[in-house]
Amino acid sequence: MRRVMKAIGTGLLVATLAASSSGFSLLGPYTTWQVSQIGYNLTVTDLGGPMALGEEYRLTVPLLTYGFDQSFLQFFGTNGVRAVEAAFQVLNDLPHVTAITDDYLLSTNCPLDSSGVNFTAQGMGILDLKSTVLGMVVAQMGLASPERYAWTLRSRTVTTTTPPATNYLVVRRNFDPITLAPSSFVNGTLYTYDIRQFDPPAVPQQFWDAVESPVDPQASTYTSVAGADDSGGGNFIANTVNTFALGLGSGEFLRGLTRDDIGGLRYLLRFNNFNIESLAPGVSNVVRSNGIFGPSGPSGLGLPSPYGPTFTGTNVVLNLTNSGTNAIIVGLRPGIGKVSFQKLDFDSFLYTVVSRPVTNTFIDVVITNSIVTNQLVQRIITFPDILFTASDLGVVGTTAIPFRYARTLVQGRWINNAGTNFITGTGPVVAPGGPGVIPPTTAAGGGGAGAGIIFTFSTLTPSFVNSTTNSFFQNEGTATPSLSWGYFDQSTIFAIFPTNTTLQELEALVLRP
Repeated sequence: MRRVMKAIGTGLLVATLAASSSGFSLLGPYTTWQVSQIGYNLTVTDLGGPMALGEEYRLTVPLLTYGFDQSFLQFFGTNGVRAVEAAFQVLNDLPHVTAITDDYLLSTNCPLDSSGVNFTAQGMGILDLKSTVLGMVVAQMGLASPERYAWTLRSRTVTTTTPPATNYLVVRRNFDPITLAPSSFVNGTLYTYDIRQFDPPAVPQQFWDAVESPVDPQASTYTSVAGADDSGGGNFIANTVNTFALGLGSGEFLRGLTRDDIGGLRYLLRFNNFNIESLAPGVSNVVRSNGIFGPSGPSGLGLPSPYGPTFTGTNVVLNLTNSGTNAIIVGLRPGIGKVSFQKLDFDSFLYTVVSRPVTNTFIDVVITNSIVTNQLVQRIITFPDILFTASDLGVVGTTAIPFRYARTLVQGRWINNAGTNFITGTGPVVAPGGPGVIPPTTAAGGGGAGAGIIFTFSTLTPSFVNSTTNSFFQNEGTATPSLSWGYFDQSTIFAIFPTNTTLQELEALVLRP
């Protein structure tokens, strides 16, 4: 019996360790304390800061559209479009959150590492467009890099004593997707930290940070897809002893999402995550001919929640008909459950839709006046929510390294609803960083103004860097590859960009005699 009990205990220990060896981080606009001195908002390309649980920002519509302008099509061509579509297919294949159970997260459906290396692409200095897009979109869905924020500074203060002392407050902004407890793990790898000082010219400005490193030096590191966008496209400091390991490297590619990426999205989109939110801009009610808005079901009743469960309790009333003519704008809402992505064809010269607008109709579940109800709403999409472009983005600081890409930042665009979700207490109070929502689009207009998210990729490719630190002689023979875009998997390079560039041409430049 003791042997049986020992085996059961061992099994429970393994299950507990497996469930607690994960972590995701939440992204949001910088709060008042997230300043450059302690490692936040370091460059113009830094996207946002890590949020605490309950301060998350999330999408509130189930469908986002994407499109390509003429600059992208001219540079990347149809193969570039295929690479982007492959990234969105990974997200479209993600199940509804009701199917993402704890067992699902711990299964082979959610790998701890989805990355691979194409060594030919690595030798040529080629970056994978599909993987880059996947990381960028996951960040725009509300996930930050867990490898960067497993440990992070909350404050740095210097005393007035003699001699002065410097005090650092270190916190974790990384959470286990099953227990939701603070976690030092990311995809099974345990991280510790060292507080380091960074000085120019290696970085744009002096700052301090709690820099993560694996406890096991042999463990897989920097595996999350959410962390792939952490460089902000600059790649200004990568994989050196005193700096961060940021972004994807040449030849690296992502097969799909990891366990912690999926767990983080589950937290954002799950039903039991209720926040007070308004209907997204452009969303309106759908009115049936009988004057009742909401989907028609048996006996004229409205359809139940798309999540399926029936609500019970003495203080909650379920209203299936939701009669009336006005949509409920503000209310307590759950996560949307799943976000899908659809290509929207439009005139990339005139920035107008050339096909019929997409009408996305969905059920909005909302609690107002202690009544759980649903209403049928719609969003008419006449311009891509996500727009892909290409341009000369220049170089990073005083280096000769091109910015890889630029994208719409979250500051000033994501909407903070903390004022309606929190009651401020007494004494010193720090304003909550959230919760909030991620608007799908902006006001309609020409020149891409209707897109809520704009991704722009550098056209300074293929490019090469000469530096006096490398060699006294500054010529083609001493240059090193800097940036080339491609689309590849483990064994095959499907395309090199700009369009019509061949691998043989790139090899001739890189592997010159």
